[in-house]
Amino acid sequence: MNIFFISEKRCIHEKFRRIIHNKAAKWLVHYYFSESDRESWKEFSGAGNNGMTAQPVCLRNKNDDFFKQYDLFFSWHCRQIFPADLVENYRCINLHPSLNPYNRGWYPQVFCIYNGMPAGVTIHEMDAEIDRGHIICQLEVEKKLSDTAFELYGRISSAEEKLVEDSIVSIVNGTYEKKESGKGNINYRSDFEKLCEINLDKQATYREVINYLRAMTFGDYHNAYFYDNDGKKIWIKVHLEKEI
Repeated sequence: MNIFFISEKRCIHEKFRRIIHNKAAKWLVHYYFSESDRESWKEFSGAGNNGMTAQPVCLRNKNDDFFKQYDLFFSWHCRQIFPADLVENYRCINLHPSLNPYNRGWYPQVFCIYNGMPAGVTIHEMDAEIDRGHIICQLEVEKKLSDTAFELYGRISSAEEKLVEDSIVSIVNGTYEKKESGKGNINYRSDFEKLCEINLDKQATYREVINYLRAMTFGDYHNAYFYDNDGKKIWIKVHLEKEI
């Protein structure tokens, strides 16, 4: 069993290697990251990383001679769009950090707080649409009123690891059951960028304002902003502290 594994995040490569340890006697996993991230991966892919290596790849530039090397393609946080000839002719599995079909696309942890839709994690077969395809398994993740997007993302990340751990054998062996995914909704990067700018004249309830600021608060990142009288951005985030 030859497996193609791709992720933009080095920590996820490490997680996947831990998960398949002692499970992969008959699996040969080839690790990849996106060609566009080559510079940030230089140190990781070289010597001195406990034997951990990964190769850059741009899937749209590959043909069937490359694809037919693999029995399974697995994507976990990859920004590349898999080509149609790949998803139509090979078994391609994606892990998406939302409860499909809700909030497909960019930053589900932001949008599920903002739009009130459920949070979770989904492993699904890929089709030609972004984050769509038959659902293999999923976990719903609790949203708390004290959450910012950062805290929620932490629980989503833990749920991702658990879901892969519990399902990877059946996924590789192809013994899972699957179900249809509904239409749901999708958010693009442009939707997030539009969301970042605050219209100071827009009317909203306290609940709507607090939910918006919770959604836009993610650690040290500068997301939500408005302009002052000099045309300079003023960044804003929220700090929430629950009574003990």
